[in-house]
Amino acid sequence: MASEIGGRERENCPLPIQGYPAIETEKESMDMTSYNAIVEIGVSADEITEDWGDAMIERFLSWHPAIGVSSLGRAELVITLAAETLRQAVEVVSALTDGLDVVRTTVETTEDFDRRGMADIPALLSVSEVASAIGVTRAAVQKRINSGSIPATKVGATWAVPVSALGGV
Repeated sequence: MASEIGGRERENCPLPIQGYPAIETEKESMDMTSYNAIVEIGVSADEITEDWGDAMIERFLSWHPAIGVSSLGRAELVITLAAETLRQAVEVVSALTDGLDVVRTTVETTEDFDRRGMADIPALLSVSEVASAIGVTRAAVQKRINSGSIPATKVGATWAVPVSALGGV
């Protein structure tokens, strides 16, 4: 089965790596640490379609993915994984993202990721709320998200738009 990832056809996107299951049992994870990886992919915001996002979510589903647009206007993937060491986490993320046009990767403990992220969480709106606020249709908002003129983060199957983004709309 082939899927389109970042403008390239790719055969059978990799699933859990041998020896590194995505979900550990309690006993197996006792010596494991939870890590988060932020992976910026060389796919511009206007290339991120719903199908592309869905394919990425499906490919990384076992690692609790979130897809968004980076501050530089490129696709950004956030995943969570368990590993014994930071080095192991980096190696697993590298293997998982093999075949993608990775521009930048940051890996840190989930504890640090959460602490850093708590201060940075902006107020968010749904596509419907943005459409209502600016007086356009949901489809018009989706087009603007796809073109990058409205920054948004895909969480699961839902787009979330920072309230601050409405100032420029």
